[in-house]
Amino acid sequence: MANKPKCPYCNKYVEVLDSQKKYKGKTFHSYCYRKLQAEKYSDNLIDIDVKKELCNYIMQLLELEELPVLIQHQIEKFCSMLEINYKDIRDALYYFVEIQENKLNPKYGIGIVPDIIDDSRKFFRELEATHKRLKKQKIYDQNKLVKVKPIDYEDYTNVIDISQL
Repeated sequence: MANKPKCPYCNKYVEVLDSQKKYKGKTFHSYCYRKLQAEKYSDNLIDIDVKKELCNYIMQLLELEELPVLIQHQIEKFCSMLEINYKDIRDALYYFVEIQENKLNPKYGIGIVPDIIDDSRKFFRELEATHKRLKKQKIYDQNKLVKVKPIDYEDYTNVIDISQL
Protein backbone atom coordinates (compact mmCIF):
# COMPACT_ATOMS: atom_id res chain seq x y z
CA MET A 1 0.00 0.00 0.00
CA ALA A 2 1.40 3.41 -1.02
CA ASN A 3 1.83 6.36 1.31
CA LYS A 4 -1.00 8.85 1.36
CA PRO A 5 -0.15 12.29 -0.04
CA LYS A 6 -0.10 15.16 2.41
CA CYS A 7 -1.85 18.43 1.54
CA PRO A 8 0.74 21.25 1.73
CA TYR A 9 -1.96 23.79 2.60
CA CYS A 10 -3.48 22.17 5.71
CA ASN A 11 -0.78 19.50 6.39
CA LYS A 12 -3.36 16.71 6.61
CA TYR A 13 -3.35 13.50 4.64
CA VAL A 14 -5.44 13.42 1.48
CA GLU A 15 -7.70 10.37 1.45
CA VAL A 16 -8.29 8.57 -1.80
CA LEU A 17 -12.03 9.11 -1.47
CA ASP A 18 -11.62 12.86 -0.95
CA SER A 19 -11.80 15.09 -3.98
CA GLN A 20 -8.25 16.09 -4.71
CA LYS A 21 -6.44 18.44 -7.03
CA LYS A 22 -2.87 18.19 -8.27
CA TYR A 23 -1.02 21.48 -8.61
CA LYS A 24 2.70 21.85 -9.35
CA GLY A 25 3.31 18.19 -8.52
CA LYS A 26 1.60 18.38 -5.13
CA THR A 27 -1.74 16.96 -4.09
CA PHE A 28 -4.23 19.28 -2.40
CA HIS A 29 -7.71 18.81 -1.03
CA SER A 30 -10.05 20.47 -3.51
CA TYR A 31 -11.26 22.97 -0.88
CA CYS A 32 -7.64 23.76 0.13
CA TYR A 33 -6.79 24.35 -3.52
CA ARG A 34 -9.75 26.75 -3.86
CA LYS A 35 -8.59 28.65 -0.75
CA LEU A 36 -5.05 28.85 -2.12
CA GLN A 37 -6.27 30.22 -5.44
CA ALA A 38 -8.55 32.74 -3.69
CA GLU A 39 -5.63 34.06 -1.62
CA LYS A 40 -3.43 34.27 -4.70
CA TYR A 41 -6.16 36.07 -6.66
CA SER A 42 -6.86 38.58 -3.87
CA ASP A 43 -3.15 39.52 -3.76
CA ASN A 44 -3.27 40.13 -7.52
CA LEU A 45 -6.27 42.44 -7.06
CA ILE A 46 -4.31 44.52 -4.56
CA ASP A 47 -1.39 44.75 -7.01
CA ILE A 48 -3.77 45.77 -9.80
CA ASP A 49 -5.18 48.61 -7.68
CA VAL A 50 -1.70 49.86 -6.76
CA LYS A 51 -0.62 49.65 -10.41
CA LYS A 52 -3.69 51.65 -11.53
CA GLU A 53 -2.91 54.26 -8.89
CA LEU A 54 0.69 54.47 -10.17
CA CYS A 55 -0.45 54.82 -13.79
CA ASN A 56 -2.96 57.54 -12.89
CA TYR A 57 -0.28 59.41 -10.93
CA ILE A 58 2.14 59.28 -13.89
CA MET A 59 -0.55 60.46 -16.31
CA GLN A 60 -1.34 63.32 -13.94
CA LEU A 61 2.33 64.30 -13.67
CA LEU A 62 2.91 64.26 -17.40
CA GLU A 63 -0.56 65.62 -18.22
CA LEU A 64 -1.36 62.71 -20.53
CA GLU A 65 -4.64 61.04 -21.42
CA GLU A 66 -3.07 57.60 -21.91
CA LEU A 67 0.08 55.98 -20.56
CA PRO A 68 2.73 55.62 -23.31
CA VAL A 69 4.04 52.18 -24.18
CA LEU A 70 7.56 53.25 -23.15
CA ILE A 71 6.45 53.94 -19.59
CA GLN A 72 4.44 50.70 -19.44
CA HIS A 73 7.57 48.77 -20.45
CA GLN A 74 9.67 50.67 -17.91
CA ILE A 75 7.22 49.82 -15.12
CA GLU A 76 7.25 46.12 -16.03
CA LYS A 77 11.05 46.14 -16.32
CA PHE A 78 11.48 47.78 -12.90
CA CYS A 79 9.11 45.27 -11.29
CA SER A 80 10.50 42.14 -12.91
CA MET A 81 14.23 42.78 -13.33
CA LEU A 82 15.00 45.26 -10.57
CA GLU A 83 12.34 43.90 -8.16
CA ILE A 84 10.93 47.36 -7.37
CA ASN A 85 7.26 47.27 -6.41
CA TYR A 86 4.63 49.71 -7.68
CA LYS A 87 4.43 51.64 -4.41
CA ASP A 88 8.21 52.24 -4.41
CA ILE A 89 8.04 53.52 -8.00
CA ARG A 90 5.26 55.93 -7.04
CA ASP A 91 7.15 57.07 -3.94
CA ALA A 92 10.32 57.62 -5.99
CA LEU A 93 8.42 59.72 -8.54
CA TYR A 94 6.75 61.72 -5.76
CA TYR A 95 10.15 62.33 -4.17
CA PHE A 96 11.68 63.39 -7.50
CA VAL A 97 8.85 65.71 -8.59
CA GLU A 98 7.33 67.05 -5.37
CA ILE A 99 10.20 67.01 -2.88
CA GLN A 100 13.17 67.77 -5.14
CA GLU A 101 10.99 69.91 -7.43
CA ASN A 102 12.25 68.39 -10.68
CA LYS A 103 10.24 67.79 -13.83
CA LEU A 104 9.72 64.57 -15.76
CA ASN A 105 10.29 64.57 -19.48
CA PRO A 106 7.72 62.38 -21.31
CA LYS A 107 10.36 61.67 -23.96
CA TYR A 108 12.44 59.65 -21.44
CA GLY A 109 9.55 58.26 -19.42
CA ILE A 110 10.32 57.30 -15.84
CA GLY A 111 13.88 56.12 -16.45
CA ILE A 112 15.10 58.19 -13.49
CA VAL A 113 13.48 55.80 -10.98
CA PRO A 114 16.42 53.35 -10.57
CA ASP A 115 18.77 56.28 -9.91
CA ILE A 116 16.63 57.91 -7.20
CA ILE A 117 15.01 54.87 -5.58
CA ASP A 118 17.61 54.61 -2.81
CA ASP A 119 17.35 58.32 -1.98
CA SER A 120 13.56 58.19 -1.88
CA ARG A 121 13.53 55.08 0.34
CA LYS A 122 15.96 56.79 2.72
CA PHE A 123 13.83 59.96 2.73
CA PHE A 124 10.59 58.11 3.50
CA ARG A 125 12.30 55.92 6.12
CA GLU A 126 13.58 59.05 7.90
CA LEU A 127 10.19 60.72 7.56
CA GLU A 128 8.49 57.71 9.15
CA ALA A 129 11.06 57.62 11.97
CA THR A 130 10.54 61.33 12.64
CA HIS A 131 6.78 60.86 12.64
CA LYS A 132 7.04 57.98 15.15
CA ARG A 133 9.41 59.94 17.37
CA LEU A 134 7.13 62.99 17.42
CA LYS A 135 4.10 60.83 18.04
CA LYS A 136 5.90 59.24 20.97
CA GLN A 137 6.52 62.69 22.43
CA LYS A 138 2.87 63.56 21.84
CA ILE A 139 3.75 66.90 20.29
CA TYR A 140 0.90 66.56 17.82
CA ASP A 141 -1.70 66.27 20.57
CA GLN A 142 -0.51 69.08 22.82
CA ASN A 143 -2.40 72.33 22.68
CA LYS A 144 -1.33 74.85 25.28
CA LEU A 145 -3.59 77.68 26.27
CA VAL A 146 -1.66 80.67 27.50
CA LYS A 147 -3.52 83.38 29.41
CA VAL A 148 -2.05 86.86 29.38
CA LYS A 149 -2.94 89.24 32.15
CA PRO A 150 -4.45 92.42 30.71
CA ILE A 151 -2.39 95.57 31.11
CA ASP A 152 -3.83 98.22 33.39
CA TYR A 153 -3.23 101.50 31.53
CA GLU A 154 -4.46 103.68 34.37
CA ASP A 155 -1.11 103.31 36.13
CA TYR A 156 0.74 104.63 33.11
CA THR A 157 -1.47 107.60 32.30
CA ASN A 158 0.02 110.29 34.53
CA VAL A 159 -1.23 113.58 33.25
CA ILE A 160 1.20 116.46 33.56
CA ASP A 161 -0.22 119.92 33.74
CA ILE A 162 2.09 122.30 31.87
CA SER A 163 0.76 125.38 33.62
CA GLN A 164 2.06 124.18 36.94
CA LEU A 165 5.60 123.94 35.67
